[in-house]
Amino acid sequence: MTYRSSWDVLLRVRRGLERQQELLLQAANGRVAAVQRELDNIQIQIALHKKREQQQLQSGLSAAELQFDQLCQSTLQAQCCVVAGELSEAQAAQRLRAQAFRRARQEREILETLQQQRLLTYHQRVARQMQRELDDLFLQRHAYLSRG
Repeated sequence: MTYRSSWDVLLRVRRGLERQQELLLQAANGRVAAVQRELDNIQIQIALHKKREQQQLQSGLSAAELQFDQLCQSTLQAQCCVVAGELSEAQAAQRLRAQAFRRARQEREILETLQQQRLLTYHQRVARQMQRELDDLFLQRHAYLSRG
């Protein structure tokens, strides 16, 4: 007697859903990392720009150059704010994906546990049935030999 579970298909589907959620989470993680790198690069540009501005102020700077540097600085600051907002959104999406992945994993683990319990019950039932058959054979043999 072979064991067949009607849950095998459902478990395969759950594994597929879990894998899909894992891939979506990896994509969200990649997005967060990319936006974080972009933000870091902008912050480095801002720091370099400030350092360069300090050096230029010490060596003498015209009003037009100073105004242009201020415009560049404010543009970098605005870009930094936009990217920081994108980072917040990416992190929120990442948290949602992580929750969905954990939920998919938990559902798959529950199904696997139930399937293992059913398999154990099946094996116990088969073992009992085999023992009954052995007992019956023993009793038949014993009855045959005692008639004998």
